[in-house]
Amino acid sequence: MTTATPGRAWPNVLISGTDPVVTLRPIRRSDARAWRTARRRNAAWLAPWDATVPPGGEARPTTFGALVRRLNRAARRGTTYPFVIEVDGRFAGQVSINNIVRGSAQFASVGYWIDQQFAGRGVMPRAVAMAIDHCFFTARLHRVEVCIRPENTNSLRVVEKLGIREIGYAPRFLHIDGDWRDHRIFAVTKEDAPRGLLARLTEAGGGRVGPAVRGALPPVPVGGLGALAGGRVASAAADSSRYVDEPAPPTAYPPWEAATDLHTLMNLRRPPPPTHSSHQSHKSFRDTPLDLRPILR
Repeated sequence: MTTATPGRAWPNVLISGTDPVVTLRPIRRSDARAWRTARRRNAAWLAPWDATVPPGGEARPTTFGALVRRLNRAARRGTTYPFVIEVDGRFAGQVSINNIVRGSAQFASVGYWIDQQFAGRGVMPRAVAMAIDHCFFTARLHRVEVCIRPENTNSLRVVEKLGIREIGYAPRFLHIDGDWRDHRIFAVTKEDAPRGLLARLTEAGGGRVGPAVRGALPPVPVGGLGALAGGRVASAAADSSRYVDEPAPPTAYPPWEAATDLHTLMNLRRPPPPTHSSHQSHKSFRDTPLDLRPILR
């Protein structure tokens, strides 16, 4: 793995592989259109696993621009690193390091999601390994945690591929799909992977990033998205590893990484553009408030 600025925790760009090239870079406001397109195309695949806001939860940003500004503020404070995943320069999803705790803990949690059209190519395990290695060797964190619902067998395969050990079980841990759900807790420390997870993944033969598997499912319709759920400060990446590594039947769903705080954005329908104008500026696309009518509800 190479980095654009060696030694810098954030902002930075991480690159791995050659066919295709997997890149992690900071999220930016200009990602609005690609992000919305990917989320809407994959809605049915992602929505049943999305984190939801419990009763009395705090308000969420209502525009993509506001969301990115909020994430950037958190990144400047050093509490989150919100990466976008690119595959050969194309927007493919997100992986975020969340709830970064310094002091005596040196801890973080990780979560992610990927566009279905890139599934089955080993992209997500590689991206997660890149992010965790960045935590250990550049951000100087000591421990990273992943929380997975027991029903999510595909996510369990991801932590298995990365060799991340299970350390506990948390009943009614995070608010997912409208209710409090149990989670299995996995964690890795720097001592567990002294040469990093990317090297471990490659040596185990799980680092393949090749052509898409034939028979992958077609795109799916518009739908909702999860948001930052509550939870202990050291582990609020709600059901963070929901990822399907192989093409899956319509009843199997990949992840949403809850900590990017996007529930409001994708559960709301954008109003049509004004009839007096043939186009909108990039700024208005990102910052126009969203209508409050749920999609597919």
